[in-house]
Amino acid sequence: MNTISDIANVASYVSAQKMSKTKQEVEISVLKKSMDLQEEQAAQLIELLKEATPHLGQNVNIEV
Repeated sequence: MNTISDIANVASYVSAQKMSKTKQEVEISVLKKSMDLQEEQAAQLIELLKEATPHLGQNVNIEV
């Protein structure tokens, strides 16, 4: 009886480890996708700012 219990415990442990690893892989995948999306949005925002203010950065005001 003890051997069957030991086998069940090991199987349960292995299953829990596999689920934990899968969960971690999914979380990393979602994080990478989120970072990619933020990078795209930041690039779009920068482009919009460049288009909205083409004259900024063209001149330097100097006072003596």
